[in-house]
Amino acid sequence: MEQITVFGDIHGNLPALEAVLADMDQREMNPRYCLGDLVGYGTFPNEIVPRTPPEVSPPGWLHLPGTA
Repeated sequence: MEQITVFGDIHGNLPALEAVLADMDQREMNPRYCLGDLVGYGTFPNEIVPRTPPEVSPPGWLHLPGTA
């Protein structure tokens, strides 16, 4: 059975994003689907955006728009 990885609603929480990405890397979880809402009202939006843009994300990532 194929497995997928789904995450989202980070809302600028850089420590949470780093923990989730590290866990996905350790478990070799692919493909990865980002459901959006990476920034908005959290503490670290400027640090999160460069880590997850679709054009430089690792192969196997799919970004979907969040609820803005």
